[in-house]
Amino acid sequence: MKRTLHSDDPQQEIVKRRQYTFRINLFFFGIFGLFSVLVMKLAFIQFVEGEELSALESQRTKRAVSIPPIRGNIYDRNGYPIAYSTSTQSLYFRMEPGTEREDLIALAEKITELFAKYGDPTLDQMTVSDVFDAMDVGYDIDGNDKVYLNRMFEPRRVKGGLTDKEISYVMSHPELFPGVEVVEESVRHYDSNTIAAQLVGYLKPFSTANNQKEGQYLDIYRDKTYTSGYLRMEEVGFDGLEFMYQTELRGIRNVIVIASMPDYDPNVWSGGISTELYNQIQPYYQNGAASLFRWKLASLS
Repeated sequence: MKRTLHSDDPQQEIVKRRQYTFRINLFFFGIFGLFSVLVMKLAFIQFVEGEELSALESQRTKRAVSIPPIRGNIYDRNGYPIAYSTSTQSLYFRMEPGTEREDLIALAEKITELFAKYGDPTLDQMTVSDVFDAMDVGYDIDGNDKVYLNRMFEPRRVKGGLTDKEISYVMSHPELFPGVEVVEESVRHYDSNTIAAQLVGYLKPFSTANNQKEGQYLDIYRDKTYTSGYLRMEEVGFDGLEFMYQTELRGIRNVIVIASMPDYDPNVWSGGISTELYNQIQPYYQNGAASLFRWKLASLS
C-alpha cells in the first residue's frame, strides 16, 4: 500500500525550510559579494587611479582655443604707416569645471589686488565686481544668474594692456591664479590724419561680418572654405583695403604698398597707378580725405 505525503507532513516541511534557508543565504551571500567587489573597485579608483582620472577629466573638458593672429600693416609708397598693428599683453580667464563660487570670488579679489598694486596708476582701477563680471561665469558676484557672453571653453578677456610688473607677477605665481593666462593680442591703429580713410577701410569681428544681409560683398565670409580657421571674435576686413587684402593681411606680416587714389576701383586697383598720377595727387592726400574729394571734383570739372 502506497504512502501519501500530505502538506502537513513534518518531513516535507523540514525539506522546504532547508531549501528556503539555503536560497536566502545564497542570495544574501551573492549581494554581499557584489557589494564587496563594488567597494573594492571604488576604493581602487579613488586611491590608486584618482589622480590619473582627475587629470584625464580636466584634459577632456579643455579645448584648444586659438588666439587671433597679429594683422599685417598697410603703408603708402613712401613707407608711411596708414594702418598698423601693435602687440599688447592681456589677461584672460579660462573656466575650470567644478570651481566653486567662493573660489571664483577669491580669485577675482586676487586679480583686483594685482591690478591695484602693479597696474598703470593713471587708468581707472577695476573693482572686484568688475573683474568678476569680466570672468563671465554665468552669475554676478551676488550669485544672480547672468547670460554667458562666451562659450564655456572660450577664455574670457579680463583686462588688456598689462604692465610689465603685472605680467611678471602672474607668470611667477601661477598657483595664485588658477585658470588665468597672459595672452598676446594686437591693437589696430590708423593714421590720425585720416589719410584715405574711405579707401583703407576698417575691421569688425568675424561673427559680425558673416551675419550681414545676404547678397553683399561680405558674403565671402559665409564661405566656409575661404574662412576655414577663422575665429568668432577675430577682426576681419569690413571695407576698403582691409577687406580687399584680407587674405594677405590676416596673420601674415606682409606689407601692402599703396598710394591714395580718389577714384578707387577695387577691380583695377591691384595694378597700381602711374608715377605721373601719383605726383599729381601727392599734395592732396597728405592733407586727408577731404582734400582728395575736392581734387576729384576739380579733376572731373
